Amino acid sequence: MNDKIKINLQIADSNYPLTINREEEQMVREAAKQVNVRLNKYREVYKNLEPEKIIAMVAYQFSLEKLQLMQRNDTSPYVEKVKERHTRHTRKVKSGKTYHTQVYYTWDRVESEDKKCKKINFCGIDFESKKIEFPDADYIETIKESSHVRYKYYGVPTKHTGTIYTHLEDKTILDNSPFYKDCTIDEALDKCTSGAGNVIFWIAWVLLICGCVYGFYYAENRWLE
Repeated sequence: MNDKIKINLQIADSNYPLTINREEEQMVREAAKQVNVRLNKYREVYKNLEPEKIIAMVAYQFSLEKLQLMQRNDTSPYVEKVKERHTRHTRKVKSGKTYHTQVYYTWDRVESEDKKCKKINFCGIDFESKKIEFPDADYIETIKESSHVRYKYYGVPTKHTGTIYTHLEDKTILDNSPFYKDCTIDEALDKCTSGAGNVIFWIAWVLLICGCVYGFYYAENRWLE
């Protein structure tokens, strides 16, 4: 099977024949689409600017965003990029005895991608990132591609102080060990033992004991005497 295909891309009113890997077609076409969207946006704003300068501005903007993303990846153990689209919706609204159609717009999540570091250092020991749960990601910034598409970035800071609740097994810790941010050992232990699961366990245990006691009385067992 031939993994190479030939496609034609239209960018800035010009056609570019390309030979690419088959699995990269969607990504390549999306890249060309984003360039054209950005070009059209600049053309609307700077109507009297030469085409060469508009193309240079678009190239600069993409280069800047790439460098910003690379910097975030280098300084954050976890980064998530969320694509949102400004979407038109309609709904029926009652006014008196009649209904009318109301139009409204929202930013809807379309897709997302994330990057995670390979190693995490805890107490001077390197662990695979899958060993420890990451704290919740914080909002970083929003970059607008156009009036209808934007990207939101979320990330986890590089350094944290806290406690890991885990078990040692095969000379390492369990996968997805919970990390309690800004908690001492006693505080983390209290959270682990005071959750809803523990409450349900003790309620079930008390009910079981009561049921056993009732069963002995009901069956008139006298062997304890």
